[in-house]
Amino acid sequence: IMRFDNTFYISDLLGILTLITILVGGLFALYKWNKSMRIKRADYIKSLIDINNKEMILETFSLFDYDIKWYDNSFHGSEKEQKIDFTLTYFDYICYLNKMGVFDKKTFLLFKYQVDAIVKNRQVHDYFYNLYHYSKSKGIEFSYHYLIEYAIKHDCINKELFDKTSYRKYKMYHKYLNWID
Repeated sequence: IMRFDNTFYISDLLGILTLITILVGGLFALYKWNKSMRIKRADYIKSLIDINNKEMILETFSLFDYDIKWYDNSFHGSEKEQKIDFTLTYFDYICYLNKMGVFDKKTFLLFKYQVDAIVKNRQVHDYFYNLYHYSKSKGIEFSYHYLIEYAIKHDCINKELFDKTSYRKYKMYHKYLNWID
């Protein structure tokens, strides 16, 4: 027959109090860490918004937003190419962060209008068409993978972009870069 000793010792009380103190301290540390991460995240998003408001991006974005013709045979090697590549790289990074779950839906809304305007722009489609097939012919990764992925997911790009002979069939595509058909 087993017997239980109902005696309560001070050492038992100290053990329970120590455990409670550790749990409360751990929860407090977790709370402070979580709050610190939210502040860091907010600072990071603010820095992205600050970059977004740079004159170069604002100027370049207006080309996309107002559907101004900018992509033609003289584009490659120009100063305009550098500005547009900088802007597209920035928004490709925004799409990457969104895909990785860094942004929640509300945070992504800060950039959604601009991303949508870019991936719906006909000049961007033509530029992506050329870059995609040029990259593929050289065996290198396409530069704006996450923008294209976002455009496909949101049905903003037609499948003809991926056919390297589309420039022969559709007026919206041109062959400005040298790749082999």
